[in-house]
Amino acid sequence: MIKKVRVNERLEYKIRRGFPWIFRKDADFGSHFVNGCGVAIYNKANRRVGFGLYDAYSPIAVRLLSLDLEFGRDYITRCLHQALKRREAYGIINAENNAFRVINGESEGLPAVIIDSYAGTWVLKLYSALWLPYINDMIEIILSHFAPQSLILRFSRASRDSFEAAGYTEGQLLRGEAGSGYVVFSENGLRFSAQVFKGQKTGFFLDQRDNRNLIRTLTNDCKVLDLCAFSGGFSLNAAMGGASEIWSVDADKRALALIEKHYEMNATQLASQRFRRVLQHSDVFSWLRKQRGKRRFDLVIADPPSFASAKSQVEQAKQAYKRLFTGAADCLRPGGQILCCSCSAHIGAELFEQIIKESLGDRIRSAQDYTALPFDHPASFAEARYLKTWLLQLR
Repeated sequence: MIKKVRVNERLEYKIRRGFPWIFRKDADFGSHFVNGCGVAIYNKANRRVGFGLYDAYSPIAVRLLSLDLEFGRDYITRCLHQALKRREAYGIINAENNAFRVINGESEGLPAVIIDSYAGTWVLKLYSALWLPYINDMIEIILSHFAPQSLILRFSRASRDSFEAAGYTEGQLLRGEAGSGYVVFSENGLRFSAQVFKGQKTGFFLDQRDNRNLIRTLTNDCKVLDLCAFSGGFSLNAAMGGASEIWSVDADKRALALIEKHYEMNATQLASQRFRRVLQHSDVFSWLRKQRGKRRFDLVIADPPSFASAKSQVEQAKQAYKRLFTGAADCLRPGGQILCCSCSAHIGAELFEQIIKESLGDRIRSAQDYTALPFDHPASFAEARYLKTWLLQLR
């Protein structure tokens, strides 16, 4: 049954320009709203301005779908087909690039739904409990219409309890074989393994694909420092680009073990390269303090995890970014470069630029804004454009 909610002019203005959420504090939701029910959104003049689904468990009470009162199996199927057609049109999914995002949530009509494909293994990750009434339909559609080799079910931390109370489990295998828990795939000719059952996001950071390829063009005969290296995507691309020395720093020993595994998996691809690799287990801030003044690197990659998971953490995040970028800059030789990244949605593009300028100021010789998401991560609203990237050359 479809419920009705009325919004004020401010929210109507945002919705008409593509904003996909209604927060619980911004409208009146009575006890008759049930999880997953359809919600028709009206303005003060009683004209319909949108349609969405209700989440009984989240501060985001409604996630919008469209203006039409349309939702069901056909809608889900159509969204998936259209998303795949868009990716096929780019023509770059092939043996050398066989991992990609299949559906990117709100920006492709399925809010709070992420599906990533790793060499035919699909990982379905749900970020909202509003999908509880429809989860079996979605699974059946994926298996019957798209026939992935394997299908794995994942949840965000915020929604996990609701799904597990309904009998689903994090990392549940819906088709295929469990194997080692890792899936091997190719990206720009390099082989990596995704931790599909329990790794961060869906097992790998596919959103940094283009920036990893950028690094490959910058590292010939360079000494490279990869901070918050995770599974070594940037480190391996630095090696492919001809780096002479690569330091990978991470606080997680498992991440460093995975980097070593990735070097071994790519031994053939890297056979013609001559480089020294160093895997350093350390908190990056502690490590940078010890390196202060030792200007040994030509390029530093600073790609930390999100420092702000909520608006209340923005000021704290600003200070963390400044410490990271100034510490990274202190490791650079004169004329060296630093790739500054942020995946914090609460740190907007303008604020990130401000942070960079406040951190490095007169030390910047040139700056290039590479802020963008790859072709398979379309972003139709500001909050979806979470990834910011700047390449700086310092004096």
